[in-house]
Amino acid sequence: MNIQYHLTEEEAREGLDGIYPKYNKNAMALGVVFALAAAGLIASVSIQAIQGKILVLYVVFIVLLAVLSVWFLANRPIKIHFVARRSTSADNLYMLLFSPEGWIKPANGNKVKLHGDKEAHAVETKLTVSVRPDDKHTFVIPKTALQGKRLSEFCDLLNQAGCPVKRL
Repeated sequence: MNIQYHLTEEEAREGLDGIYPKYNKNAMALGVVFALAAAGLIASVSIQAIQGKILVLYVVFIVLLAVLSVWFLANRPIKIHFVARRSTSADNLYMLLFSPEGWIKPANGNKVKLHGDKEAHAVETKLTVSVRPDDKHTFVIPKTALQGKRLSEFCDLLNQAGCPVKRL
């Protein structure tokens, strides 16, 4: 199945929001650790300030930990925003070839197996179908490119290839 399409920023955001995990356990854990460390340092600086011995290094370190905790806790929305903006422009025409044998080939890239790893999956949203065959590739396809029976044929092709489609 050959698919050609242009992608809008709204479609890209929706597709990426559906396909990326809602949270990354490692990033969340690091964010919580940094936040707890910042809270501990704030308590320490408060005690130092009461005693009249506040160090600028403490304050700089607290700010750094606070920024790192916010970064790790807010990484997903930031990543979605920048990837969506980078992947949408008026001159980007995406061309993908999906094979019944279980691979996808972008126009300017190599073949990728649709069931590239155990996390391979696809998500159907209101505007898009997003395919994530492995941790290195994500394809967001607007439903406008899959008119009529093509959408159900495409979802069947993905399911048969070992890339299950989840409807949101």
